[in-house]
Amino acid sequence: MQKRSMLFLMISLISLSLWGCGPGPTATDNATTMVEERAVRSGEAPSVPSKLSGPATDGGTGQALDKASEVRKQMIYTANLRLTVKNYKQVLTEMEQIATDHGAYLVGSSESRTSDRIELRRTYRVPAADFSRTVSELGKLSDAAPPQTQIQGTDVSEEMVDLESRLKAKQAAESRLLSMMQKANDPKSLLEISRELDRIQSEIEQLKGRIRYLSHHVSYSTLNVTIVQPVVSPISEDRSLPSQMADAFKNGAAQIGTFLEQLLIVLAGITPVLLVAGIPVVIFLLIRKRRKKQDPPTT
Repeated sequence: MQKRSMLFLMISLISLSLWGCGPGPTATDNATTMVEERAVRSGEAPSVPSKLSGPATDGGTGQALDKASEVRKQMIYTANLRLTVKNYKQVLTEMEQIATDHGAYLVGSSESRTSDRIELRRTYRVPAADFSRTVSELGKLSDAAPPQTQIQGTDVSEEMVDLESRLKAKQAAESRLLSMMQKANDPKSLLEISRELDRIQSEIEQLKGRIRYLSHHVSYSTLNVTIVQPVVSPISEDRSLPSQMADAFKNGAAQIGTFLEQLLIVLAGITPVLLVAGIPVVIFLLIRKRRKKQDPPTT
């Protein structure tokens, strides 16, 4: 009996040793189990990683960062350029040629003259790709070095992204309202849906208009050019004294003639007033003179 107990004990120990030496669960099996448990909890089909695959790479994140870096900044540029020249007509011709060569077009023009200078203003829309070259070439037309240049940029990237997101949301709402309108049978419901649809479509048009406006100003920068030509006085020190005296006499005679013309105009204007005011005075003097004749002389 004792021998049988010892034999049973030895067999049990050998069996336990053999079972302990068997292969246990690997790291891959544990990872697979964890993936399956997460998939079951989220309601997705489990995806078992391959045991032959190498270490996982962050390809998805890298692609997302590359795509984000490809987003181009939406910039609106405005430049103010002031040129001081000797012959503004010649410079204007050259400026128009430069603008034409770079695909710019004119949107505004004005001209002013004073006693000491002539100013000519032009506003152009210049393609963004040629903006810097156009400013540089126009700056070379100035006779004063360097020309006065001011460039300002406005980043509208965030506003453009916001507008496009709002536009997509409004368009989705428009589609839902159109679907509801097709299914509605109640006149009251149709009227309410129609009003809401009109409001949504109006907002969509406003968003599209703003996007078009910003896109155009991003594609075409604004360039304001001012051309200044100083005016040289006609009286010069190189002229002879008799010539300057003759010009002074002519100017004085012209001023006297202008004064006499203004005096005649004033007299013509006040003549009717003098006539109206003088009639009562004449009548008063005549009556007074008649009374003096009628009154007897006093002793």
